[in-house]
Amino acid sequence: MNLDLYSRVLWRFRALMLAGLGLALLLSVFSYAKLEFHGGLPHLVPRKAEIFSAQARLFVTTPGFPWGNAQEKFVDTGGSPSAVGDPGRLTSVATLYAQLATSDVVRRGALARSKVKGKISAQVESTQIGTLLPVIDVQAAAPSASGSMKLAEAAANAFQAWVTKQQAAAHIPDSQRVIVQMIARPAKPTVLVPRKATLSIVLFLIVLMVFTAAAFVLDNLRPEPRTFLARSGAVDPLDELKRAA
Repeated sequence: MNLDLYSRVLWRFRALMLAGLGLALLLSVFSYAKLEFHGGLPHLVPRKAEIFSAQARLFVTTPGFPWGNAQEKFVDTGGSPSAVGDPGRLTSVATLYAQLATSDVVRRGALARSKVKGKISAQVESTQIGTLLPVIDVQAAAPSASGSMKLAEAAANAFQAWVTKQQAAAHIPDSQRVIVQMIARPAKPTVLVPRKATLSIVLFLIVLMVFTAAAFVLDNLRPEPRTFLARSGAVDPLDELKRAA
């Protein structure tokens, strides 16, 4: 690579290169952000915002907190006795509830409560060895950290309200109802989808490469008179300078 040749050509067409640099910066900035006016003042707003994720945790249990009793209690249901607060059954209920927590009616209630546009999902929590627990993680994804927290909490509250409404409509006694408790409110949202500037960087480099190529094409089409013979090899540059002096 002849650095002297590169530097000479770029310096000769420095006006063209400065225009290319300005155009590259302009295109890269506006491919990354758009201009909006707030309060009469211009602001650059990223075209693709980051997506944040937050979650609320729900505990599926029964009245009386059976998890605190050292001895398992049983009730007579007319057939074989069933355990009060049976972990297996509550885990099955939690698995079903995780699907119901993302139903359309719950989703509409969450969006109405939070006033935030985003996506809602839910899953059953498990131990390190894969054992399912009667715990549901309600997750929300939104374009802002605060929005993801609001939406996650609103989704958890909407699901709790929906379960209570269904139990009341079915006339289930309070002592026999499944309880859905919020044991962890949304906190410390994480970045789910980071904002990428790859397109802007690639566009910047492409524009610079095009203008650099244009400078070399112009240099070949319009060579400098003093150095034309020197570049073609017909005359030694030092001899040419001596004759010119």
